[in-house]
Amino acid sequence: MQVETKNRQCIAVPLSLSGDAVDEFHGRLEEAFAVAEGIVTLDCSQLKNVVSSHINLLWMAYLRSEEAHIKVRLKDPSPGLLRVLQVLDLYELFVTGMGLSEGGVDRAKEPTRIEDSYSDEFSTSVTAIDKATESFLAYLKRIDLPKMTTFELRTIFYEVATNIRSHAEIEGRSTISFSVRPEGERLILKFTDTGRAFDPAGHKYEVQAERAAEARQRRGFGLALIHRLADRVSYKRKEDTINVLTVEKKWRYQS
Repeated sequence: MQVETKNRQCIAVPLSLSGDAVDEFHGRLEEAFAVAEGIVTLDCSQLKNVVSSHINLLWMAYLRSEEAHIKVRLKDPSPGLLRVLQVLDLYELFVTGMGLSEGGVDRAKEPTRIEDSYSDEFSTSVTAIDKATESFLAYLKRIDLPKMTTFELRTIFYEVATNIRSHAEIEGRSTISFSVRPEGERLILKFTDTGRAFDPAGHKYEVQAERAAEARQRRGFGLALIHRLADRVSYKRKEDTINVLTVEKKWRYQS
């Protein structure tokens, strides 16, 4: 833990979400709140790739800071992290007053047409999902999408795969089949598995910061991210054995 002054503490938010890393983060957070008299700074410089579990860490830090009557601020947040905070309506809680730019839509690179499709099949182990996410990211880079669009699609993929792992109860017994096809100015992502029926399209878990703070909400960011980053989410249960989740995402932003 880096201590800047007696009144201002700085703690790194870990990229790793292993039990040890998360426990160490919470331990250092409690140490900081015990001695801080002003502001606790959360160093987010490691979070180039952001998932909902990172937002859970930040949110729990915020809730704890409210209890301790100490302010928390973010240091070196990436454009992706700022985007996630914006779509979850948490931006104002963490960023207001920091003098950070909100950025904007990345229009530097935008293909005129996408022709390449993509498919993959992988198990629901953590390692397999991580590997599949990186393979999907390589596809997105190959078709040369804007950086923020690439980030949003990668985030959707990871959150859906992780959600299936959490709810379908198929780890070690089956796989997730995934495909992408271009359709006009949209990419159609389809996830298929043979696990327990669960309809993510019907569980939006809308995040409202004030209500969430009052209720001490600690979960639900993953599904909220999927819905808010996608343009359309739909679900079908086929033959009472197959889950099909379809996610539509525009790759071209409208001016």
